[in-house]
Amino acid sequence: MPIEFRCLQCGKLLRTGDDTAGKQAKCPSCGSIQQIPASSVPAAAPDQDLGPAAEPTYGLAPEPVAARNPFQQAPAARSPQDEANPYRSPAASLAPDAPPTVPGQLRPSRIDVGDMLTSTWEIFKPQMGMCIAVAITCIVLNIAIQLIGQAVENIAQAIGPVEVFLVVSIASEIIQWCVQVWLAAGQALFMLRVGRGADAPFTLVFAGGPYLIRIILATILLGLLTLTVLAMCGLPALIGYVTTRDQNLTLGLGAFGVLLGIPLLMYVSLTFSQVQFLIIDRNIGPVESLLTSRQITPGNRLAILALYIIATFLIVGGFFACLIGAVFTLPYSMLLFAVVYLAMTGQPTADQWLQQPPGRVPVPTT
Repeated sequence: MPIEFRCLQCGKLLRTGDDTAGKQAKCPSCGSIQQIPASSVPAAAPDQDLGPAAEPTYGLAPEPVAARNPFQQAPAARSPQDEANPYRSPAASLAPDAPPTVPGQLRPSRIDVGDMLTSTWEIFKPQMGMCIAVAITCIVLNIAIQLIGQAVENIAQAIGPVEVFLVVSIASEIIQWCVQVWLAAGQALFMLRVGRGADAPFTLVFAGGPYLIRIILATILLGLLTLTVLAMCGLPALIGYVTTRDQNLTLGLGAFGVLLGIPLLMYVSLTFSQVQFLIIDRNIGPVESLLTSRQITPGNRLAILALYIIATFLIVGGFFACLIGAVFTLPYSMLLFAVVYLAMTGQPTADQWLQQPPGRVPVPTT
């Protein structure tokens, strides 16, 4: 009779012939290689915790959570932190106010521009209302904090000396920036949940606090790196001017620096484009997020650039359509880059659950 067992890497329930016992098999879900057991392994131990009892099946035949979640590891003792781990079931109810535990090893993967646009649209359609509500809320709150900051600066300018006005202006700009980062983190957290098919309550918009300082520090580090690149590109022109005082030579070297600087700045921006998602999704520090982003973006930089260009045209086109189109294109673009991150790190996305056929998957043997 056929041998049934679960993949030790992703938990998928697999089936193969009894004549393959002891051979090596490749899981069609996650690609891991493992040995086929001599006999069928029970689907789940009686005392195994399979997560919440009432979970949506996304149109699939009911299966234990472990069979549907390629990021659930082999059964192990659970800790209280497991409730905040985004690598549990894609439909599990997760604590929105607690940072996730650090998940397992990344699986850097190549992405395709067309696949990303299509997958995002399939995920966006059933969640369109919530995504639009989140985007509008963040826009309104950002505008409100800017208006409040401007009003405070006007009052300080009217009633106080110049020194007080400068201090108030700087403090106001810092506060506005921090609020924007906080809302962007909550927005990214929401879109990641939607992208992987997990419960995504609206309150996640305000759950970016645990990541705020780390995202700010990572942004500062990235800014320093950008300034270093700019300084290196401008150095030849400065040296030419100091040594020769020749304006033509200085302009020529300056133009060379600009031509050199544009691709370098694009390279830096694309290489470290996943920093925010990594901090939020993997609960890591700013330096580690920069290093990890550099690890997962090779081979995907041109695709990311193409998606940035497409998203920009969608958003601008939406604003030109009497602002109505932007109501749809802006949240779609926000979700797009969450899906891109999930795909680049080898994580499943919500559209894959819908496309996955019910039942057991035959296993190719080697």
